[in-house]
Amino acid sequence: MVKNQKGLVLHSNLGNQYTSLEFKRYISKLNIIHSFSGKENPYDNACIESFGYITPHLCEDIAREFA
Repeated sequence: MVKNQKGLVLHSNLGNQYTSLEFKRYISKLNIIHSFSGKENPYDNACIESFGYITPHLCEDIAREFA
């Protein structure tokens, strides 16, 4: 089991795996704040999508530089 994550924000889309009652209870027990994308609004996800794309590439560049 994961430790208490007070203050952690989990941002997700409206997929059924993230909106299920079981998932809501699980993250609630961990004190995780759940943030959703707006329905039919992909723009509020743009920031995290970019971060998710850029981060692995940035790590590869840094690793190459120090190799």
